[in-house]
Amino acid sequence: MDRRKCGRLKQLSLIIIAAIIGFLFGIIIMALASRRWRGETLEISDRIQNLISADNIRNNLRETTKKPHVAGTEEDWKTANNLKELWLRQGFDSAKLIPYDVLLQYPPLEKGKENRVQIVNSDGGDPIFESTLRPDTFGEEDIEQDGILPPYHAYSGSGDVMGEPVYVNYGSVEDLEYLRTNLTPGINFTGKVFICRKWDFRVAAKNAQRVNAAALIVFPDPQDHSVSRRYGLPYPDGPYLPKSATVWGSLYMDIGDPLTPNYPSTDGAFRIPMSEAKFLSIPVHPIGYGDAQKILSYMTGPAPPADTWRGDLNVSYQVGPGFKDNMKQRKIRVVVNSEYQQRTTYNVIGFIRGSVEPDRYVIIGNHRDAWGLGAVDPTGGTAVLMEISRVFGKLKKEGWRPRRTIMFASWGAEEFTLTGSVEWTEQFHDVLTKRTLAYLNLDIAVTGKYVVFPQSTPFVAKVVAEALKKVQEPYPSDTRKTLYDTIKERLGENPEDGVHFVDGGTDYEAFYYGLGIASVNAYYLLDFKRVEGHPNFYSLYHTQYETFRLVDKYIDEGFLCHRAIGQLYAEILRNLGDSLLISTDMTKYINTVNSLSHDFRDNYLQKVLENAYRNISFDYLSDAIDEFSSAVENFQQTILPAVDTNDPLAVRAINDQMMYLEQAFLSRERLPGKAVYRHALVAPSAVVEDNVQFRTFPGLMIALHGIDDDPNQEERWEEVERQLAIVTHVIRLAASALKDFTSW
Repeated sequence: MDRRKCGRLKQLSLIIIAAIIGFLFGIIIMALASRRWRGETLEISDRIQNLISADNIRNNLRETTKKPHVAGTEEDWKTANNLKELWLRQGFDSAKLIPYDVLLQYPPLEKGKENRVQIVNSDGGDPIFESTLRPDTFGEEDIEQDGILPPYHAYSGSGDVMGEPVYVNYGSVEDLEYLRTNLTPGINFTGKVFICRKWDFRVAAKNAQRVNAAALIVFPDPQDHSVSRRYGLPYPDGPYLPKSATVWGSLYMDIGDPLTPNYPSTDGAFRIPMSEAKFLSIPVHPIGYGDAQKILSYMTGPAPPADTWRGDLNVSYQVGPGFKDNMKQRKIRVVVNSEYQQRTTYNVIGFIRGSVEPDRYVIIGNHRDAWGLGAVDPTGGTAVLMEISRVFGKLKKEGWRPRRTIMFASWGAEEFTLTGSVEWTEQFHDVLTKRTLAYLNLDIAVTGKYVVFPQSTPFVAKVVAEALKKVQEPYPSDTRKTLYDTIKERLGENPEDGVHFVDGGTDYEAFYYGLGIASVNAYYLLDFKRVEGHPNFYSLYHTQYETFRLVDKYIDEGFLCHRAIGQLYAEILRNLGDSLLISTDMTKYINTVNSLSHDFRDNYLQKVLENAYRNISFDYLSDAIDEFSSAVENFQQTILPAVDTNDPLAVRAINDQMMYLEQAFLSRERLPGKAVYRHALVAPSAVVEDNVQFRTFPGLMIALHGIDDDPNQEERWEEVERQLAIVTHVIRLAASALKDFTSW
């Protein structure tokens, strides 16, 4: 053997020895770190609780609500850049802006071109009524400043149309069917201008377009928004809706940038033509209930059912069509001149690198954009997030690091289409699915002081319950010392039995329903037993009256509930980011799967068995659920307790096994017509058609919907069988994911 070969062999041997030593050294470090963290856990947890400051959160909210920060505007960029710089000053390892060029829509600002509703003569002239172009400001400088948008709904169709008014209640399928069939004669909807109470205005708009209505006018009825002197006064004298208030919102029926479905809206992205995007063409415009009362008072036609169709306006809610008496020749005119624009919005991502498992992430995120000042939605959550980041940055500066990497996220353009979070999860799909333990969503923080409403997926439900026991109740009694106690007493629920499942309407949608990442959401509720209308929400939602003054004076004076929400999220974040073995009760999954199965069986099984084009068996699905239940019980009772917590590789493996379980429930296909949703067991309740929610086994439900009226029965029932097979498959796959590594 020549010297060169000897040298190469010697060099290779040294490399191998060094690698082995490095590997063993890494294991030793991980083991020592594991022991060290066990000792520090209680101390760090208590320190975090004590460091969260109500005064700091109040100051944060005051600063972040000085200017409106609508997505795609200059203030959107300023708030993003300010947050990035703040996180770097607070001690984060890194923070950066991630831009996305997305399609947004804005109302016209030029005088004379404003969106509006008028009552006009038959040729469109001589208006005797015009809707409020700008709601009352009550002399408040915050509301009077430039940048507060006029009334509009994003992604509305544009146009200048006239027609006879028809009051359609909430605009649901059942409401329209009542007008068409229960009245004599029934109303022909073609060319009519619908007026509806605000509830699910997206569905109302879709229904209006489907029956060829000319336009839709949406108003917040006092009955639905808890407007009554027995509850309190309207803004500015109280926290309730004044008569000129209009409610902003988005009409887009999916999530993510409309022109880049399934892919991020980055440089070089392919954008579909506008004609292929899923936009409504019908003009839709919001008005205040003061304007609605004027229009409804002029209307003719029969009076609808008092118990379900009449709100709290001082009118009879006659349905039309048209106006009465000397106004019979008058029409409703709706003008919508909103414009689509390609704008840049920004996410801000900050990192605190994990000391032991830097490639495992716990993410906490809040959307930064608001329709106006957004003191409740979302800037109350932003203020809390800024305080949590301060505390974690302070601990890092003092030498502490979490076991896993903690990521802080601030999303852009959530109010339009959950845009920022969707585009980010599309851009980093593979990285996030392989590395993310959980996502904590902090949107609205506080709407009242009554009780915390926690939501999560089963994997992290126990961590949430433990945090609820840790955080002190801000307004305690003899029987309510912690947030946990208050939930038990006021909601009649035991969080240890499982907290409410996440639903939708905020940024965890992309993480959970798209990527299969465990998610958490929580906020403080008002006393829904005291008020009617929106039981869990607040009257001024998505209005220009979401001011700092509203929160400081009427919602959470002292900011003690904001502090409690900050403590809750901080404890969940610490637990998931720093615990050796994730605390969980996987048997919650048995309850979830069984509940979904029972819901489907109770509502749809008989229909399938009676009407199927050919025999369809549910035996395989039942067997799969039994197999999954057995696997979960064995994992919880046998595999999990047997983990050697002194072996960092064994701990890592078992944590990953639990982390990846949720991804087993993802179908390889997206739900029909949806850009993100792939979860085969559950979908957000907003996935709806003809007033039917497709929350349980959504692919199967969509396949069954309207099947009796389809002439192609064989093809439709084939699709039912295919979707049933997908549900069966993912449940079997989930069972395999929890079995021993060598026995699945």
